[in-house]
Amino acid sequence: MAYEIEFRKEVAYEFVSTDLTLKQVAEKFKVTLGSVRNWAQQYFPEQYASSLTYRVQSNKFCGICGKLSTGKHCPTCHSKGWVEARETYGLSYFELVTMPSACEICGSTEKLHIDHDHDTGKYRGILCHHCNVGIGMFDENINKMEKGIKYIKLHRKNIQEKTPE
Repeated sequence: MAYEIEFRKEVAYEFVSTDLTLKQVAEKFKVTLGSVRNWAQQYFPEQYASSLTYRVQSNKFCGICGKLSTGKHCPTCHSKGWVEARETYGLSYFELVTMPSACEICGSTEKLHIDHDHDTGKYRGILCHHCNVGIGMFDENINKMEKGIKYIKLHRKNIQEKTPE
């Protein structure tokens, strides 16, 4: 029993005193990730907490998804545009991963943009380039958009009445 406790302490100390990841320590000692984490918390709680703080501050983990990263954010979060979305609109990781994958107006999946209210800066949803620009061209003015819809309906109706069947 004493040997087992000493072994656990050795494993835990290896994690809290080095830059090795949980996975690297677990593989080195042939134990589970959960064991390394639990033993580090149990035997070295203060060092464990400061070790995690150090790892985050020294950019060892992505600030958005928490995955191991060589920079402040991982390549996946960068490529998906999540870094800018998080910094600009304050979106949580959950909000980022549950964003619609198509335009919320027309359903297009190409050239998607994060739409936001220009007065408040708050995130509203996901729009394709065309719908986003269209709303912008109407100055986000609902009155103008409704008049535009009436205009299109009127002229579409006139064209249909003039077209011989």
